[in-house]
Formats: sequence, structure tokens, C-alpha cells
Amino acid sequence: MNIGRAIYSILTADATLTALVGSRIYPDYSIQKPTLPYVVYQVIDTSPSPTKDGASKLDTIRVQIDAWSDSFDTAQTVSERVRTVLDFVTPGTYATVDIDGIWMRDEMTINPITATTEMGLYGVSQEYNVRKKR
Repeated sequence: MNIGRAIYSILTADATLTALVGSRIYPDYSIQKPTLPYVVYQVIDTSPSPTKDGASKLDTIRVQIDAWSDSFDTAQTVSERVRTVLDFVTPGTYATVDIDGIWMRDEMTINPITATTEMGLYGVSQEYNVRKKR
């Protein structure tokens, strides 16, 4: 599907976001004990749009992006920048993936006690719909 490659390309192309997290933008899960702050992205599900004539030519993919930090304010700042970068991104080709549109679905603060065994880690989780042309 390669949608992760497009998300990574869009996020790492933003100088403001990389000033906050460096190259610490990971697919699916972070490395063990990463330097903070960091971002993790993962595909949650894919909804194809089949037609009477055949297979889907446009899929809607739900992507979750989590911003993590040891500071609540920094987690919020990183998540706000992720939204600025992704929400209603210009349609086009990103890392050879043809994106028709991206928009935010929702956002929530992750409870550090239930989400991780490390105390004092703050997270913000966002979900996006990504429309990908096939």
C-alpha cells in the first residue's frame, strides 16, 4: 500500500516539525527507549471504493499518528504541527504515492499510565483519513 511512505515523506519535509523531533518519525512503533519527543504513525484500516465495473480506484485509509514527549506542552506542540502539515494537504504525489486528500478525523490525549509503562510520558493521538488513488 505504501501509504506510510507518503506520510513519512510529508512529515519529514516540514522543517518546523523536524526542528521539534529531528528524524524521530517512526512507522508502527518507536525504537526501544527513543529520544523524546518523537512521532509514530500507523495504518489502522483501509476502505476501498469498488465500482460496478471493477476494483477500487480510490481507497480511504485511516492513519493514526501519535506525538510523544516527556512534557505535556511539547506533545501538544508536536501534534499541532503534525496537524498543520497533514490536514488538507495539497493533493499530489508524495514518495511515488498518489494522494487525493488528507483530513483530520479526531484527536485525543493519551493517558500515560494506561498507554505506556514509562511514567511521565505524554502523548497525543490523531487520526486522519487519507484518500489514495490506485
